[in-house]
Amino acid sequence: MKEILRLGHRIERDKRITSHVALTARAFGISHLYYSGQKDSHFETSLKKVSEEFGGSFKIEHINKPLEIVKKKKKEGVCIVHLTMYGIPFEEKLRELEKEEKILFVVGGEKVEGVYYQMSDMN
Repeated sequence: MKEILRLGHRIERDKRITSHVALTARAFGISHLYYSGQKDSHFETSLKKVSEEFGGSFKIEHINKPLEIVKKKKKEGVCIVHLTMYGIPFEEKLRELEKEEKILFVVGGEKVEGVYYQMSDMN
């Protein structure tokens, strides 16, 4: 199980970024995308059409409390990986990630609260 959480989606400002995150995640075999911020029905419909046309079981879900998802997944033993430009280079942790069966990738939007850095197993 590999999932992704996109923080703080803003419809006008982030539509391309969030779409790229979702499509890249889908291409890499991510099964579920959670996103917080503004609910974007157009974005959700577009992604559902991609899955219908090209196959797969990619799910998308808008959430109001993203930190609750991180806490829940952490309790379930899921490895929390915060993708940030301030962290350790991805390549340095790739071998460790390959061993993980359950991963929640977290991708920020506007300023990411420090709690996400603290709760993550890898930044």
